[in-house]
Amino acid sequence: MIGLSERTVRARNAKRAYLEAGSGPPIVLLHGIGSRAASWNTQLERWSARYRVVAWEAPGYGSSDDLTAPEPEAADYADALAELLYVLEIQRPIVVGHSLGALIAGTFAARYPDAACGLALLSVACGYGHLSLIDRERRFSARADDLRTLGMDGLAEKRSSAVLSPHASAELRARVRETMATLRESGYLAALRMLTNADLLAVTPKIRIPTLVACGAEDAVTPPEQNRRVAASIPSARFKLIERAGHAVTLERPDELDALLLPFFASVAGS
Repeated sequence: MIGLSERTVRARNAKRAYLEAGSGPPIVLLHGIGSRAASWNTQLERWSARYRVVAWEAPGYGSSDDLTAPEPEAADYADALAELLYVLEIQRPIVVGHSLGALIAGTFAARYPDAACGLALLSVACGYGHLSLIDRERRFSARADDLRTLGMDGLAEKRSSAVLSPHASAELRARVRETMATLRESGYLAALRMLTNADLLAVTPKIRIPTLVACGAEDAVTPPEQNRRVAASIPSARFKLIERAGHAVTLERPDELDALLLPFFASVAGS
């Protein structure tokens, strides 16, 4: 495994952190709500042989500054991504998002229609913006109360196992738990608020670039039916199912993910 040190830049007066490896056509990786840039280490190592691969730390994660908006929206995260790409001089990348990162990636592609050449949405979180305000607040409060009661360590212990299938090793389960325990509470709560109010399916019909949607067949967090709906809502999308994988498909099935995504990258890179 390659050893990568976190890098930081200033983008619109905010510090943004990321990992980077390789050279060539750019690929940008967006992690989920309970994860970090390092969750992409396998992909950074493998894909950097052909591509310039950048994995961001979302606002409020790692050394990245929090967003200033008290009630952040998906568009705020998409704008932060656009600002980072501008500073890093990355033009028309392939954007790959997992879970909450897929929500951000889809919002980015809809908001900036010419900014990316391809989109891969994995284990897609759509948000709860289609629900009533009461139901949205109930969902937010349940997880926020767990955080306040248990702390990030306790929340990681409670929630980390849900993202993996029964096939995952004890080592992988420990890795997911340890990564989640390193999250900053402020960043996690801001992302949770965004997830609570977002409605990805309201913007996906605006996406016009080649898109691949995929998830694990045993994903209990963002089930296959949900991912299929996302793919069906995007005019240029196709859907693929990855067997024997849960929500954290990037960690559980990296070989199968390579077999699926590398041909897609080759077909759209530089287009």
